Amino acid sequence: MPAAPIPPAFQQLCGRRFVFHPAIENVGANEWTYRRATWSEILVRNAVTGLDFWIPRRSFGSAYDSDYGVAVINLLEPLEFRDGVVRPRRCRVIQMPLPDAFGNAAVERAATQKAPVVSISLDTRHETRAGRIAGGAIALGVIGCLAVAGYSLQGGDMHRHPIVSSLDQTYLGLGSHDTFETAIHALGTPGSDHSVIVPDGHRLRLADYPDRGFRAVFLKNPDAADLYIGAVDEYGRVLQSVQMPGGGTSHSLLQFLESF
Repeated sequence: MPAAPIPPAFQQLCGRRFVFHPAIENVGANEWTYRRATWSEILVRNAVTGLDFWIPRRSFGSAYDSDYGVAVINLLEPLEFRDGVVRPRRCRVIQMPLPDAFGNAAVERAATQKAPVVSISLDTRHETRAGRIAGGAIALGVIGCLAVAGYSLQGGDMHRHPIVSSLDQTYLGLGSHDTFETAIHALGTPGSDHSVIVPDGHRLRLADYPDRGFRAVFLKNPDAADLYIGAVDEYGRVLQSVQMPGGGTSHSLLQFLESF
């Protein structure tokens, strides 16, 4: 019986070492030499481990040189070494169980069958009462919040609750105890300082800070220091008001001021 011919791919290598593409799993390094051939298998040796492996002849493809100068032999199918034999690599895919003979019919019936109607009896009186209680609790909470907000706006130093805001809010550090001198020390030198008389007869002193978007307002006192009573923005809107010595707040005085 004539000897089996050497596959063309190995004839091209002329005894050189080569690598398989794709690499064979579970055999170690991917570097090989050709040993011999039969009509059905090729014997190759791992150049690193020195172990020999028989590979089915039908698995071999063509040979070529890679860009890195390494000889490559294409494998026509992925291979792995398992149970002492090189064989086609198993596709490790978890297969879902197939439905039985009645599976599809059962699915179709389930898709077309209407769901049963269940009669549900509700105690409407109980739910109505619970709804009234919940609604009342919410209403009381809202009223409480409004009451707290109203108290905050009516009593104490109003600089804690500005109605609107400006670019610079350094005036929030001032209160009814501050005089013109202490306020200017905290705020800095104003762009202008002048006095006006509001319709109710009070004389106010205005320290304008136009580049900072607010005006500090003081109540003129001929017998003592001018007292800080709040701040307004460039449109005359009240930014801060304080509690007045005689009761009430300075909000009404500040509302007389116009824009600057």
